[in-house]
Amino acid sequence: MVTAQLFIEALESPSEPLRKVLNDPHPACRFEDGSPRIRRLTDFFEADVVCRGTLFRVAAPIRREISRETVRNAGRLNDIGSPRISGFRLAEEAMAWLDERGELRTEHLFVEQVPEGRPLDEALDRGYSAAALHRELTALQQEFARIGFSHGNLKPENLLLTPNDRLIVTRCYRARFNGPSPEDERSFAALHRLADQKGDPQHRIPETNSEETVDYPGEWAGPCSEGMRPILTKGVYRFVDVRRKKLIKRSFQAVEPFYEGRAVVRTREKFGVIDKTGEFVIAPFYDEIIYNRNKSLFYGRLQDQWCTLSYTGKPLTAFVKSQFTAVPEEA
Repeated sequence: MVTAQLFIEALESPSEPLRKVLNDPHPACRFEDGSPRIRRLTDFFEADVVCRGTLFRVAAPIRREISRETVRNAGRLNDIGSPRISGFRLAEEAMAWLDERGELRTEHLFVEQVPEGRPLDEALDRGYSAAALHRELTALQQEFARIGFSHGNLKPENLLLTPNDRLIVTRCYRARFNGPSPEDERSFAALHRLADQKGDPQHRIPETNSEETVDYPGEWAGPCSEGMRPILTKGVYRFVDVRRKKLIKRSFQAVEPFYEGRAVVRTREKFGVIDKTGEFVIAPFYDEIIYNRNKSLFYGRLQDQWCTLSYTGKPLTAFVKSQFTAVPEEA
């Protein structure tokens, strides 16, 4: 299974297959803290890479069966050639490592050139026309039906609005080609409702290119990580999403930077883990929480004993005396 650390190493030292797909001998995979900024999706790790001024999205499948399915999709998406569906290219065996037995393992990487535009949820926050969005959603749904396409994870962050107001679907890693699915139909219905709720019925609000013109009371209290920046107000910490200009209202006594969409925080008495909406993934129950970036696992301490928790907050072990012996049962 691919881990976060293996993916980070593949980005820090790009292999020849990855450099070839990116058409760049020195892709910019590093950020201010010296390491790639990665995200964890349900079935993939993902990172943004800039090459010669173009933004690419590189994804690594977490499980082998996901990899086989996505390899098949890469060729089919490119054959479709739809202007409303963003495809991706295959960097064959771009990851290589030795497993616990000392055997060589390899895995593919999937590279999507991100179309120019902005995520749909960001467009709605800035006042995009409801009527225009309804038209684009209808056109996209008709395109799905025309080519027998199903996305399977249709939500605002996977939709981009281009400068010429065309809606494009991205992250098509788990696409299917057996006709429109009931899941997509439900997603389109939800997106139409979202257009009615958040769309501007009159006009579009002029945009700004500034990423951090957020005027919230308080002072910056740490570096920006994954688009989230902590602020300190009256002795408590909150996070501001600098990309979407949103404030997480829940406050904390201490915070750590976001990694893979998760941040360790401390309430008045206990430690927990939140996602980017401010909701607790791991309830504030522990005396200490440590995140293992290599394995995307959390270690929680209660008094003098530790347990291991998954990325989604599921307990994987009973409490033991040391975090280093708190090994998931399925390992």
